[in-house]
Amino acid sequence: MKWSISKKLILITLLAILLPAFIGGMVLYREIAANVGFTKLNDLMNIIDAKYIHVLDFLKQQKINTKELGNNDFIHRKLYRVYDTQGTLSKQQKRDALDQIHSHIEQLKENSLLDWHIMKKEKDKGTSLDKVFGREVKWDMYRLDKRLYRYQEILIIGTDGKVITSTNKEDIGINMSETDIFKNGSKSVFIKDVY
Repeated sequence: MKWSISKKLILITLLAILLPAFIGGMVLYREIAANVGFTKLNDLMNIIDAKYIHVLDFLKQQKINTKELGNNDFIHRKLYRVYDTQGTLSKQQKRDALDQIHSHIEQLKENSLLDWHIMKKEKDKGTSLDKVFGREVKWDMYRLDKRLYRYQEILIIGTDGKVITSTNKEDIGINMSETDIFKNGSKSVFIKDVY
């Protein structure tokens, strides 16, 4: 089958039009794909920056909370009774003081419960996490656990490094003298690295 000159010209014209369009389309596709990748990477970097600022704010607030707990006058007064240096108190009186400390820290933890209304106020004020990947992480966490505390655990470590009381009863008596919490915490307010 022989092609006529007009058919050959039409074919050459189509190739002359379609080939550059195809090449141009491929170049455009690669540029758009690279741009989308860059935009997504930029979005992720912005999320990382926002998270970093949020973590710094969180740590600053925890430092304030930790100082408040460490300066709790009731706990200090009762600890003086537990560590009675003049030996004027009986063992029972010391145990009673320790029980009162334990009840007090249990109450502090219970009072730190973030109820739905407080959480809603925080969210309405805009202090909650921004939307990440289409959902608000903090609020998803809250829905999973209706009893979300500001303090996971409050514990008091004696001068020998042993936990004398804690809101987690399983930790009472364990030796923490080799931990950063004890070593650095005995010098000043200490916040562990976030991971």
